[in-house]
This record gives sequence, structure tokens and C-alpha cells, in this order.
Amino acid sequence: MLRRATLTRYLITAVLTASCLLVLTVGAHLAARAVILGRLHGVDREARFSSLRVTPFAAVLTGVSLPAYGSVFDTVIVAWSAEPSLGGRGGLRAYALGGVVDAGCVAGRGEPGGRREGPARRDFTAFLNGVDCVFEADTMRLFARASVQSAGRSFLGALSSDAGSVAFTGRTDGSGCLDLSLVFEDLARVPLPGSWLPRLLEGRSYSGRLSGTVGPGLVELDGAVRSVDGQAVEVPVRLRRENGATSAFLSAGFENVYPLLPPFLASHLPGLYMEAQPSGTLFVEVMESDTIDFLLDAVLSDMVLYSPELAYDTLRFGMSVRCEGSASLQSGTARVTLGALRVDSIETFFDMDLSWRERERLRVSIWSDSLPGRAISGSIPEGALRYLRGLRLGGSMSFRVDLLADLTFPDSSDVEIDVDASRLSVDYSPISVGQYRWDGAGCRRWDSWGNTRWVALDTLWNDHYVLFDSLPEGFEAILCCAEDASFRSHEGFSMYHIEDSLIENLEEGGFARGGSTITMQLAKNLFLENTRVLSRKLEEVFLTWRLEAYLSKDRIVELYANVVEWGPDVFGIEEAAAYYFGIPCSRLSVRQVAYLVSILPGPRLYHRFFTRGQIPAYWDSYLDRLIRISADRGWLDRESASEALEEMIEFARSDA
Repeated sequence: MLRRATLTRYLITAVLTASCLLVLTVGAHLAARAVILGRLHGVDREARFSSLRVTPFAAVLTGVSLPAYGSVFDTVIVAWSAEPSLGGRGGLRAYALGGVVDAGCVAGRGEPGGRREGPARRDFTAFLNGVDCVFEADTMRLFARASVQSAGRSFLGALSSDAGSVAFTGRTDGSGCLDLSLVFEDLARVPLPGSWLPRLLEGRSYSGRLSGTVGPGLVELDGAVRSVDGQAVEVPVRLRRENGATSAFLSAGFENVYPLLPPFLASHLPGLYMEAQPSGTLFVEVMESDTIDFLLDAVLSDMVLYSPELAYDTLRFGMSVRCEGSASLQSGTARVTLGALRVDSIETFFDMDLSWRERERLRVSIWSDSLPGRAISGSIPEGALRYLRGLRLGGSMSFRVDLLADLTFPDSSDVEIDVDASRLSVDYSPISVGQYRWDGAGCRRWDSWGNTRWVALDTLWNDHYVLFDSLPEGFEAILCCAEDASFRSHEGFSMYHIEDSLIENLEEGGFARGGSTITMQLAKNLFLENTRVLSRKLEEVFLTWRLEAYLSKDRIVELYANVVEWGPDVFGIEEAAAYYFGIPCSRLSVRQVAYLVSILPGPRLYHRFFTRGQIPAYWDSYLDRLIRISADRGWLDRESASEALEEMIEFARSDA
């Protein structure tokens, strides 16, 4: 009986124990299920799952769906432990294995990074392992770990796909702002819904690092891009997104931009050699639209420059430029609102507008209210001057140049030049212009055939010298008609000539005409070689200014008539009259004078008329035109003009 009673007691105890264990197990399962469902519905009230299996240490959910987030997970493992987690205390850890997160759906419920209403969350750590995230057209694999604590939230992880990869870390204290750090490699687009890059920056892949703050309606990230499309660069970047609009601030050392400059200049100056020590910075702000704002602060020190079209010799100087403006690549326009250019000690200011798509057009203004003469002469690079080397200036001058160059419609081009050199003085010049006021001076002349000769400029030493009062009838009238209509009214420079030469050069696509006045031509003939070098033009301008200051208009015409080239070893109008017509200058007819004037732009080119013994019909018509215009302007007597129009050109016999 005792044994049976004992056995019965043991059986009852076992049943009760088993029942208690079963109740406890079922209760634990139900409690775990309730906690997990509570957490899940706290994230998304419409959350669903296919199955839930609870073990003593974890729960496994399959087919988890979060419609509010557009997300589906193949498997989610929720583990619990009393051991400290990433959050600092014991709690739940969630692991998502495989699935899809649709960022577009998430964005539809609020701005990325925005806060969502829901039940208060306890501390926990969550892990995502190999979750596919759908970002519009891209699908990226997500690996992440997040910690939610009472002190804040932190996370780290990585996204990777064929569109590139991003490693990220972040932390927030619950204030609504997030401290974020990103490292990206060959990233073709920002893995967030919506447009996060200005259009001008899209379509390329980038590698680099960014960090900064993400807050409600505002994102500010700073860092650097280290490669673009696989090409190494070093570009500091600031990305700013405010109220849905994004702008990127890029900065680069000018030394990284400088390599683009020599090839550009070489395309306009053949045979260019250029080297320099570049420094400075280029700042660019790229907007959500196609607008670019820029600020350039650049220095080219120890600059060495050579081009046979630029100067006689190698130029050595330093320069700097600072300018700010904007550009639109879509419309093909750019504007510099304010700029400063310094060449050694000379500083000038400029602004400009440029268009290159529908219409190729450049408008530029450059000016200085006060340029010290000492700074001008001291800043002229060595090698720029040949005949005026050692020039020293004093006083000061001011100038303004407004240029409009229209490559599409050259006739619309325009130029205005305003120079005040009244306060500028010459402390020393290697060429003395004052000696040409009186008799006794001379000059060395070169012709197009290679001949050279010293030409005396007075009647004592030159039997062929012709005084102004002895010049043949119509010479100045026809000369002004053909070369410089405003000769008697300008001070050495003609805006009409400059504008006309600008239009012709634009039409020809190169330097075809220099816009020289009679005084400028005299300066070239008296002092300079006939070489097409830009720096020689600067010497010509200076000498023209001095000739106009020292000589009368009559004296300028007289000197011009006696030094210009008219043929092979033929200098001056007296020798020209004998060479072409076999007569002295005093017997030249008006038509013969017109012919001599007509060949001045190219004596060697037009010498073929003489060797053939006659001029072509189109040239005969040109002579008629010169004569008629001179008469119409009142520069030539009507009766003399009528006689000249009836005359025919007959050359003396040519031995050529």
C-alpha cells in the first residue's frame, strides 16, 4: 500500500510539474509572441508575417512584411539576452536575413530622415544582414547594425551594388539632427529617393568621403571627392540640401585647373611655349538647375611664355587674377561680374559676358582709374620690347576699353577706347622723337625684297626729299581717303579703323588687319621692322603717341611721303614717280598719285601690275572710286577729279 501511495504521489507530482512546465512554456511563448508583435506593430501597424517560432533564447519570423515601409524580409531573428547590447543594457536584438526595402515607399510617408509618430521604444540593438534595398532604379545590398538607447540612436553599415558602395556611420541624440559620416566608392548615384545631385554632376561615378549633419529639411555634408569616373582628383566638396533643393560646393587648387590653360592658349597662339608655378583656388557652386557660381583666385608666378606671334623673345613675369561670376551650361552663357587682373605691378579691373551656344559673342570691359607710369614701364616683361627696351615712364594714366566681339555676326562687333594720358610723362626713351621736328634726321628702311638703306629726311642730304608744300596735287586727299579719313581730326588713333579691323579679323578668323592710322604707319616706318608681333604693336602705339605730341600734321604727312616703301629699293614718292612713271614727283597726275597710294598696303604684292605693264579693270575701278570720294568730300578739286577720271595709267618701261 505504501509503495502504491508513494508511486501515486510521484505520478501526481510529475503530472503537476509537467503541467506547470507546459503552462510556463506556453506562457513564455505567448509572452514572447506578445512582446514581438507589440514591437512589430509599434514599427508598422499593418505589419504581417507568415510564421513565428519561439525558442528559449530567440524567436524566428518568416515572410515579414512592413507595408508602411514598402519592405519585405525573408527571415527576421529576434534574440533576447540579459547581457549588455550595443545600447548599453540587455534587450532585444533583431537580425534581418534577405529581403527588400523600397526607399521610394518610405519616402512617400515623409522626408528621408523625418521622425514618425509611434509608441515609445525601449533600448534595443538591431542587425540587418544582406537585405536588398530598392532605391528607384537601383537595388543595393544592405548590411547594418543599429542601436536605440535612452541616450540616443547610433548605427553603422554598408550598401553595395553595381552602382557603387557606401559605408556609413551615424548618431543622433533624439533632437531630430543626425551626425552622419559616409565613405563611398565608384558611386553612380546617391542611394536615396529623389534627386540628390545637381544635374550637372549626374551621370558620373564618384569616390570620396563626406560627413556632417542631417536635420529636418536640411542636410549639410563636407568632405572631398578623390576620384571621378576612376580618374584621381582631390576636390573638397560641401553638399547642401535644404527644403528639397540640392547644391554642391566644390573647390580645387588652381594647380589642378592650370593644365587646361596652355592647350587653350596654344589653340589661339601657334607655337606657344608656357610654364608657370600655379597656386590659388577655384570655388564652384553647382545649383539644382544648371547654374554654376564660381570664384577664382589664381596666381601664376615665375611665368615663362613664348610665341613667335606674341613677342620678340621669351617673356618672364608674374600675374594673378581674381574674379567671380556665374555660368549656365545649358544656355551656353557665362558672366564675370567683377574681376581684377595684375601683371607684376599693373592692376586693372574687368567684367565680361560670354555666350557660345546659340550665338558666339564676347563682351568685355577692362579699365583702370589710375595706372602709375613707373608701374607700367617696370612691369613690361623682359623680351616684350626691342626698340624701347629701358623705357621709363612717370606720372599716371587712366583708360577704359569696351569690346564687343560677335563671331556669329561680325558686323555687330564694336569697340570703344577712352584713354587719358595727359598726366603720363616719359622719364627716358631710347628713341628720340623730338629730333624729327626739324631737318637733319634719318632712318634705316627695309623693303619687302630684302633691301635695306639709310634714308636722310631733309633736302640737304637727300636730293629726293620732297617738302610738304611740294607734294603733288591730291596726295594727302587720296591718301586720307584710302588709309585714314579722320587723320586731321584724331590724335594718332582712329576708333573707326580699330572697329573696322576688329570686324575684318573676326570674319577672317585671324589677324588680317591692324587698323593703323597714317601716324601709326609712320611710327612703324621710322623706327620699327615690318614684323607681325603683338608686342611690336605696343611699341607702335607708344611711338604714335609721341609723334602726335611732337609733330604737326603737315610734318607727319611730309615724313610719311618720303619714307614709305613703294617698290624694290624704292623709298619715298620722288623715287616712286621715277620708278613707275619715269617722271619727277612734281609732274605726277592725280590718277598717277591715286595709283601710287593704292599699292601702299602691299608694294610687293601689287608689283605684278607694273611687271605686266598694265592694271586690271577692277583696280582701275578702285582708282576711280578713290578719286570720286576725294572730290565728294571736298578734298580734291572737281575739275582735277574729272580730268583724272578720263586718264589711263601708263607705266614707264619695266626691266623686270
